[in-house]
Parts: sequence; structure tokens; C-alpha cells
Amino acid sequence: MTSYTQLRQQVAGIRTGTVPGWLTQALTNAVAAPRDAAVLRHPLGFLCIPVIRFEEGGVCVHVWTRRVHTPRPTTSSVHCHSWDLQSLVLDGEIHNHLVRVTPTTGVPSHRVFEVHSHGDVDEIRATPQLVHCGPGTVESHRAGEVYVMPSGTFHRSEVPGGEATTLMLARNRPGHHDRSIGPIHARSHQVWRKRCDAAECGWVARTVLQLLERTQPAAQPV
Repeated sequence: MTSYTQLRQQVAGIRTGTVPGWLTQALTNAVAAPRDAAVLRHPLGFLCIPVIRFEEGGVCVHVWTRRVHTPRPTTSSVHCHSWDLQSLVLDGEIHNHLVRVTPTTGVPSHRVFEVHSHGDVDEIRATPQLVHCGPGTVESHRAGEVYVMPSGTFHRSEVPGGEATTLMLARNRPGHHDRSIGPIHARSHQVWRKRCDAAECGWVARTVLQLLERTQPAAQPV
């Protein structure tokens, strides 16, 4: 089985023109059989193509596009992951707004929610933790660049041009939880991650394949 370290090296190799065979194969399969593909409309506003899942983590392609409808978050776009993130920007530009979330003894601005995912269902659980959110720094990343984000880093992502694609590698951190920031009086609820239809799945997978061919002309599967 491929380890996290090996996957990290293979993802990094895309920048020098070596596209891993597991990536091209997953996208090719989605193009050939779009009805069987799992392209999810992520609640944070992008399309997610799961590529690899294993005990240490996983790899997904994230696509922001105006061409396919995606939902809005039910709490807010400010969130943090239970896993360490490494992301290679394949196309477009990503702005990550790092948000300062601090406990407060005064008047709070938001409540912290824990996100527990089970398949296509997210359980959004309200916690007793009330906090104050304030603006932090903004990190900008363009095509060809890699950015990392440790587990527990509150942020929101913005795509200035409306179109961007990233290859995301996650490393699990046991005992940590995905969290989001929401209104103080919001209650626990569930969110279903809906799947794209066959036409959308085929278009997204084909677009990413063409992007890899265009941006990495020397790339060959390994």
C-alpha cells in the first residue's frame, strides 16, 4: 500500500511534469463511466473528486467553478480541519484568509460547531464554546504553488476569479475534529453532500485531465 510519504512525493512530482498513474486513472475512469463517478457538491462551495482513501489520510481534487451549482455553508465559511492539509494549486488562484478565533469573557460573536461526517452526511453539532472572530492574515497561492495548513487552523478560502483547481493531500490527526464557526443561536443539524449528475461528473473529470495535460506538457503516468 502506498504510504503518506510516498503520496506526498508523487504529488510534489506533478510540479516537474510527472503525473501519478493513480490520478490519471481515477479521472479517466470518471470520464469513461460518469454515472458511477462520485463527484460531490461540497458544502464549502467547491466540487470534490475523491481519488484515494487510506488509513493515514487521502487525496482529493477540489474544483471551484461557476459552471456547476454548489451549496452555501449552513454555519459560515470559516472552518478548520481535523487533518493536516497540503494542497497543490493546479489552476487559478486561492486566497486563504486566516481567521483569529479566540475565547472571550465578554460579548461573543460566534459559536463553535463540530462537524462529524458519515458518508455523504455531515452532522453539524453545536458546542457550548462561544468565541470572538477577528480578521487575520491572507495567504495567496497561484497555479504551480503548494501550500500547507496544519490541523486546527481556522480559515476561509476565496477564489478571486471564480475558477480554480487544487490537488489536496490530507494526513489524519486522531482525536481532532473538523470545526466551523456559526451564529451564536444556531442549533445542531445535518447537511447532505449531494452528488453531481453524470454530465457534470464527466465534464469535471475531463476538465481536470485536460488541465493536467495543458499545464504539464512533459507529464507521463508513473
